[in-house]
Amino acid sequence: MGSQLTKAIDQSLPFVSTLNLRQKIVLGVSLVAALGVFGVSVHLMGNGDLKTLYSGLPPAEAQEISRRLGAKDIRYELSKDGTAISVPAGRVDDIRMQLAPEVDARATRCSISPIGRAVTLPKK
Repeated sequence: MGSQLTKAIDQSLPFVSTLNLRQKIVLGVSLVAALGVFGVSVHLMGNGDLKTLYSGLPPAEAQEISRRLGAKDIRYELSKDGTAISVPAGRVDDIRMQLAPEVDARATRCSISPIGRAVTLPKK
């Protein structure tokens, strides 16, 4: 592939040398714009398929969850207001299980808070 790129560059140099300064500037700006659009597209494709893991969190809890996700090398995105966290869509359930602590086996009912703390509810 490197030889093909070299060949393409060698073939385009005579064409570029025939352009005046204004045409060269337009060509350069066009190439930079095309590369920018390509880069943004690749970036957006890499961030696609995110699904909300938790929303409506106090910012302190969202930061704690973010810290834990980062420690596990899990890709995540924190909302602009810092109250929601999104993760890859196919891993939401798995990630929730990873964040949840082991539940006390003696408890008859329990609830898991967003940062993984088990809250034992009173027995009825």
